[in-house]
Amino acid sequence: MRRGLFLLLGGVLLLALLAWPPLLKGAVERGLALAGFQGQVRAVRGHLLLGLRLEGVVLRGPGLALVAEEAGLSYDLLGLLRRELPLSLRLKGARVEPTWEALIPEKPAPPPAIRVLFRHLHLEGVEVVLPQGRRLFLPSLRLSLQGANPYAFLARLPGGSFQGEARALSPDLSRWEVRYRGEVQGLSFFYPGLKGGQVSGVFHLGPEGVRGESRVAGGVVELVGFRLDGVEGPIRFLGDRVEASLRGRGLEGPLQAWAEVDLKGERYRFALKGRPRLPALARHYGLELPVEGTGELFLEGEGWAELRLQGRFQGEGRLLGEPFRHRGTLAFARVFRLEAGVEGRLWDRTYRLALALEGQGYRAELGDSRGSRLHLLGQGSRVEARGQVAWPGPLSGQAQVAFWGQGSRWRARVASPGVGLPLFRPLDLSGEVAGEGGRVAGRLGPLALAGTWGDLALRLGEVPLAVGALSGEGRLLAGRLQADLRFASPYASFPLRVEGGAGGFRFASPHGEGSYRGGVLALRLEGLPLRFLEEVRLSGWARYAGGGLSGVLALRGAHLEAEARLRRLGAEIQGALLTPWGRLLLAGAYDPGPGLRLRAGDLRLAYREALRLQGQALLGPVRLEADLRYGPGFWGFAEAEVYGVRGRVEGRGEGLWLRLSGHVEGEGEVYPGLGVSGRLLPPLPEGLELPPLAFRLDREGLEVLGVGRVAFREGFPFALALPFRYRGVEGRVLAEGDREGGRLEVRTPYGEARGAGPWGSLALEGRVAVPRLGAGRLEGRADLLRLRYQGEAFWEGLGLRLGVLGEGGRLRLWGTGPGLRLLGGYEGGLSLLLQAEGWDLSPLGLPLRATGTWGERGGDGFGWKAPTGRPSSRGRSFWPPGCGLRGHTFRGRGRFPRRALPSGPGGPTGQGGWRSRGRPGGAGPGGGSPWR
Repeated sequence: MRRGLFLLLGGVLLLALLAWPPLLKGAVERGLALAGFQGQVRAVRGHLLLGLRLEGVVLRGPGLALVAEEAGLSYDLLGLLRRELPLSLRLKGARVEPTWEALIPEKPAPPPAIRVLFRHLHLEGVEVVLPQGRRLFLPSLRLSLQGANPYAFLARLPGGSFQGEARALSPDLSRWEVRYRGEVQGLSFFYPGLKGGQVSGVFHLGPEGVRGESRVAGGVVELVGFRLDGVEGPIRFLGDRVEASLRGRGLEGPLQAWAEVDLKGERYRFALKGRPRLPALARHYGLELPVEGTGELFLEGEGWAELRLQGRFQGEGRLLGEPFRHRGTLAFARVFRLEAGVEGRLWDRTYRLALALEGQGYRAELGDSRGSRLHLLGQGSRVEARGQVAWPGPLSGQAQVAFWGQGSRWRARVASPGVGLPLFRPLDLSGEVAGEGGRVAGRLGPLALAGTWGDLALRLGEVPLAVGALSGEGRLLAGRLQADLRFASPYASFPLRVEGGAGGFRFASPHGEGSYRGGVLALRLEGLPLRFLEEVRLSGWARYAGGGLSGVLALRGAHLEAEARLRRLGAEIQGALLTPWGRLLLAGAYDPGPGLRLRAGDLRLAYREALRLQGQALLGPVRLEADLRYGPGFWGFAEAEVYGVRGRVEGRGEGLWLRLSGHVEGEGEVYPGLGVSGRLLPPLPEGLELPPLAFRLDREGLEVLGVGRVAFREGFPFALALPFRYRGVEGRVLAEGDREGGRLEVRTPYGEARGAGPWGSLALEGRVAVPRLGAGRLEGRADLLRLRYQGEAFWEGLGLRLGVLGEGGRLRLWGTGPGLRLLGGYEGGLSLLLQAEGWDLSPLGLPLRATGTWGERGGDGFGWKAPTGRPSSRGRSFWPPGCGLRGHTFRGRGRFPRRALPSGPGGPTGQGGWRSRGRPGGAGPGGGSPWR
């Protein structure tokens, strides 16, 4: 019994000894040393047979380093009978630093003699730090673990992070299920071109490797400098292999990619095909070009530590709206190489471009069917090009071009004087254009430009044409021209809309339209207003093709009709000048050799190297004679005479001088300036007086000082206020209007006349008041262009009618009344014939009746019947009138002095008149000596 007691006591002491901390600490340190670990444990508690709790653990051994605040370990030693060791492990505040080579040995280790089984694993604030692999191509990794199965984790890689949970599927921790999500860029250690996106999935980790599937969304990848966006698709883990089938967009076009990674063989390979857009490809190389279109691209490559790639591309597109084809090859093996060729059509030419690129160096050759040649060399960001470029039609000529570029900045100088353009004077389009990236600004001659190649603002300064000038603004939108131009000249001004693209241009204005395509210029005009002192309208059509003209153009105006039939480079011309005195027919032709030849009657106009007007012409009252030459300078004369006015133009070298004589006297310069002054001396009827009529003529118009003015603009508007005196009676002529018509008014003390309408048919009306005759009315019509007029005055109470018909200073008079007839006229002098047959003068205040003939050049005389006698009038002089009287008791003769005649509607002057006792006085018969 005592022996049994001793055995029990020894067992109890042994069990207590196995829980003694110094023994436990020594056993742990001894065990770690046997396992090849160095370090220390600050404290050990527990029981050697049941489990231990270690505090302040710092260990380092082959392929592993551990620092932990606390590690709890419990085990079941009875499992050793089954060659197993069930464990429960708890780590707190631990930092584990294994190596990839320790986790993934180069050769599989033999099966362990005792299998370790984890019944429970609890991690609290555990961090696993893995350095970059030495033997294995694996990245550094920082892994934070928390919790019990499943374990939440956060993995940090150099490019990004992943998070998720890991679930142990076997007690020996040989099989795991991992669910994760993270950043694609976190895998950039394997391929630096992984730039963005999200990846998520589930995989199983076991002795046979990794199996599962992940999915990429919104991925961003760079492949040999090209950016691929929107990458998505599955990634499959198949043990030692990883396969991916992805879709996305690259260079703004769709793409598909397939990739395979051999983890054991440390090799990947891939293939990619897509349809990139050409504008994006240009922008990839820092160019903003007006191109559009797509192409087919195929790439395949392989590598691990280094990438090897090859591919090909081809496609079609448009440059500035014109088609082209391209094809080429590319490769990458440490150095990127590319060879490309482009063939296309641009406006009026075909072109070929050859491009070769290797590493940082590149070269290009450009040529076209119009003789353009450009040679380009580049190294890195520096580029230089020189050559000559033919201007696009309808421009003709070439430009010498020098181009320099550094990075995104570039500059081009153009030397191009003497550029030809139909209807324009030779243009100098020399200048300089500079830009940065796609932005451009500069000037080529009169053309200023600014903006981008896709939206280029244009401003055209004033460009002189053969006649007039052109200016305006526009834009070049994706290679299509839109411009609003303005044509201005002394003869016409109108807007012009220009639209270009697809190999041609279209023109439009309010008065016509046209096009230029394939070297053919076509125009159609409808009523284009032109001003040559007066407005004329140009209509018709014209076509220029193959170096020749065809078509018909017509000019129509109030005083001009002309038609030109175009043929080759000349024209047949016919027409007429329409004047108030008739038509002056024109006929002639224009040819490049002989020049211009026109004939109007015997008057000839010729122009080749010099202009000459020669010959004579007679048109109604206008007589023309000329022998005037120009080129260079003016020489000779031109003379015209109409209505007593003679004008003579004399050439005096750089200018023309005008002398006027006849009814107009004056002189002055008419070209290049206009300044003529003088006076008007119109022929006046006897007794008519006008104020001095001094005039001044300039480019603004004709001014008669103090009287009126005619303006030299559309319609020739004028205003006139002319005072006059006729035989002591004052009056005024008022007029205003333009070339077509207006308003005319004549005012005198005896009445007034008014008219309105066209000058060729002016309707007149008015009133008249003559002493003793009383008030009457006037009616008439005048053609002032031909100085023709006719009218009548009516005294309805007396039954009297007086008419006039004339042209210029010649006129005819007639009149009728009860027992009265009047005939007469004026042509160098006044003539009258008065015939009476019982003419009753009582309405005039005279109780007389007259019978007989009385004229300026004599007549039978009048016989008057009156209560006091029988007066009679005879004689050769009608003005002033004389008379003889005879009655029962008297006889006498007398003459009316001028001052005794009425000077206005108020009656006689009262000096030297004749009175009859008991009878009314007035403008009746009187004599040189008063008598009663």
